[in-house]
Amino acid sequence: MPENLNTFISRTDFQSSAEYNHCKTLLTELVQACTCEESTLWLLSQDSDSLMGTVNIGKTPDILENIDVLIKDSVIGMVALTATASCISADDEYDRSVDQASKTDTRAMAATPVYLDGEVCGVLSALNPIDRETFNQDDLGILQWKSYLLGLILKSFVDYNQ
Repeated sequence: MPENLNTFISRTDFQSSAEYNHCKTLLTELVQACTCEESTLWLLSQDSDSLMGTVNIGKTPDILENIDVLIKDSVIGMVALTATASCISADDEYDRSVDQASKTDTRAMAATPVYLDGEVCGVLSALNPIDRETFNQDDLGILQWKSYLLGLILKSFVDYNQ
């Protein structure tokens, strides 16, 4: 397990909490602000080998809120491991397993780490800007702000459930 990835929040417990609804609202705001098709909060799995889709605003939340993506094979995994925001376009190589499961065509993605008590606990991603080909610096700024707010919501969840 990578040293910087050791914060686990149960997907099932979180999805039945009030904080889940707060995250849904935050992701809805993100989709509107970035004018994109979809946004997902990915949380670290217990073994820290994968990221668990936990909250999704998009076309297939029933799939994306229950799918796991291996860290070693994914862009969001790279964001979690390096704690660095990233953007990709359709020309970049990436793991297409989530696209296949959700029947989505990713044309562009932006992702930022989410922190809990100074440690990466997940990743916030946004997919497919509607009015342009790629995400820009303004979009990354919005993602980083929403990631910070998600970290506060997750902190509230952890503190309440200890």
